[in-house]
Amino acid sequence: MKDTKFNLSRQELFERLILSQKQILVYSKDFAQIYRKERERRIHLEETHNKLKAIVNSISDAMVATDNNLVITEFNKAFENIIEKKPENIQGSSIVRLLPIQDLTPKINQFKTEDSTVLTLEFSINSLGESVYLATVTKTVSQQTERSGFVFVLRDITENKRLEKLRTSLFTFASNEIKTPLNGLIGVLNYLYSDLKTKLNEDESAHFRFLIESGENLEKIMEDLMRLSPLASQNDSEVSPVELNETIKSAIANIDSESYRLKVQIQFEKSDNVYILADKILFNKAVENIIKNLVFCSHQNSVLKINLVQNQSEMEIQCKNSTVNEEKARNFKKELKTQNDHEINKQGINLALAKDIVEWNGGKFQIRGKKSLVLVIKFSNWNSEFKALMKD
Repeated sequence: MKDTKFNLSRQELFERLILSQKQILVYSKDFAQIYRKERERRIHLEETHNKLKAIVNSISDAMVATDNNLVITEFNKAFENIIEKKPENIQGSSIVRLLPIQDLTPKINQFKTEDSTVLTLEFSINSLGESVYLATVTKTVSQQTERSGFVFVLRDITENKRLEKLRTSLFTFASNEIKTPLNGLIGVLNYLYSDLKTKLNEDESAHFRFLIESGENLEKIMEDLMRLSPLASQNDSEVSPVELNETIKSAIANIDSESYRLKVQIQFEKSDNVYILADKILFNKAVENIIKNLVFCSHQNSVLKINLVQNQSEMEIQCKNSTVNEEKARNFKKELKTQNDHEINKQGINLALAKDIVEWNGGKFQIRGKKSLVLVIKFSNWNSEFKALMKD
């Protein structure tokens, strides 16, 4: 008997139902297999993403990703520390509002139209004082325009900038120190030669001309070197253990004639051995300059006391003037705080440059006292034993 509605017998309907059930079962198994593979793929992607995120967060350089409109989509902990904002206040914000990069939007718009894939920008963050950052921007290109964007990598180059400034100042100082006597020597040789050339034999005249030409050639070499960047050299200053007691004693001995002339007594009692890692030659000259300036600030018949004091985890060089010339003391404090390019005076490195040298070698300056002048230089990386310091 056939069903008049479907024009099929009950047996045929039953067989078709069984077939459909079998097909559904097969499709379900295929779907379940596809689902398992997709789930495994997503779990793997999530694990990979978490690993990459952990790696990115462990990097000291700040990293931040934005969309094509510079809206932040991802960032690491280092970026969070620089901006000093909560994550919820960073996510979805415009990077233009968070980074003080001048004309960032126009520069990025121009970068979009260029073939280059990397853009470098330098900027400072005022809230962090002199901190200077180098931003490297790369494009993240996608077939879908809305998924394209940029990745910013921010590197702290403050120490590099300070080293550049220090090297430039030292190079200028060294060049001037060579050029000044060299000019005088060439002048004297020319004067002597013009006065004696008629009395000299051929060999003597040749020797004179050789000396003059050599001096002039050396002067041209110095002028060429002055035009070249001293930063081309990749060799950093040689660092070695420096014993602070010996540094201070040497500085006092070198300025003994100045302190005697100004009638200023310097008192220093040797403490236990205290070592720091520093560029010994530059560091010793800087300490000598600082002590000399403190002597210049003192009244006649006054006492400058210098002590090495261990304070918790820090070692301090404490310099105390009993009585000071107020005007000279103000100038001393002002020069210590100056951020301008250093000038080289006839006496050698100036106070601001000496401060930079000490800070580059790990020292931190602090001025205490209102009526008196108390200068404190702190070192956190110090040790009482040479071997222990080298191990650190």
